[in-house]
Amino acid sequence: MRFYTLILSFFLCSSAATAQELFPLTEPASSIPKGVFGFRSIVQLYQERTVTREMLAERIMYGVTSKLSVEVTVAGSNHHDTILPNNLLTHTHASNGAPISSATTPTRGIPYPFLFAGFNFYSKYRILSLDGEKSHFRLAVFGDYSTVKTAHDEAEPGLMSDDGGWEAGLIATKLIDRWAVSLTTGYIQPVFSFYEVQSQYVSPPQTTQIWYGRAVEYDLSIGYRIFPKKYTNDYSEANFNAYVEFIGKTYDSATVKYDGAIAAIKTGLLQRGTYIEMHPGIQWIVNSNTRFEISVGYPVLNQSFVHFYPVYTVAFQRYFYFVKKQSPKPE
Repeated sequence: MRFYTLILSFFLCSSAATAQELFPLTEPASSIPKGVFGFRSIVQLYQERTVTREMLAERIMYGVTSKLSVEVTVAGSNHHDTILPNNLLTHTHASNGAPISSATTPTRGIPYPFLFAGFNFYSKYRILSLDGEKSHFRLAVFGDYSTVKTAHDEAEPGLMSDDGGWEAGLIATKLIDRWAVSLTTGYIQPVFSFYEVQSQYVSPPQTTQIWYGRAVEYDLSIGYRIFPKKYTNDYSEANFNAYVEFIGKTYDSATVKYDGAIAAIKTGLLQRGTYIEMHPGIQWIVNSNTRFEISVGYPVLNQSFVHFYPVYTVAFQRYFYFVKKQSPKPE
């Protein structure tokens, strides 16, 4: 029992000391302690005219070693129909819901069914740790693979609930007293194209296939511990943290083929793009192992076309410590 208490106390101390680097939208370079399980529930919402679009994700996390963490996420959403739009090459819309061109804009706010999207497999390995007094620096590499396959009608790839493929990248996180700063960079390569035989809108039927653009992401996250100003020996005390995260992405154009022939794209939604969003948020941590958080996103530079604005993200997370109790030695 004493061994269990020591292990748990060490984790609680580590978790409390780095609470402000538990970012709502991005992963820090720090890893989950060995043998610790966790789960995370994520809800993302935005309003598309009269329809509320939502994405739900459930994530299981585990610390394989002191440096290696793995995660599995299952997601679903009502973002897409089961088929591509009939005017795929020309459809346009602004992310605030206002049409760019009424002549080519399909009706937005159409109710879609809530559909299972797929699985995302993520791993992170911490390669560098530099510790100082009330500060540390962590560097980690990460990779993830997605099986998601939906009727996604924009060029921008999203491995959580839009596209299948893989990503690899680097995370650097610096903690100084009550501040935490983290930078994430990654390369995204979509693997699966969406393929369908369209017969509803055209005669004779034609085969439509879309390949999504490759992308580079660059995210900057900043966290500040509002309360407590100083930690006591009671690690059950609540933490209140404030965040601002800048989520950026540059992606290539999509490729669309009709019956094997490359089609000319006439919409910005399927062309190359760059944007940066700002997501301020707050977080409440209880007993050093339970997190509640909410953030709201707005465009800063250009905009993403995969959702309207503002976009809200709410999450709940919990860690569990399954350390086997040692049997007492016979006297």
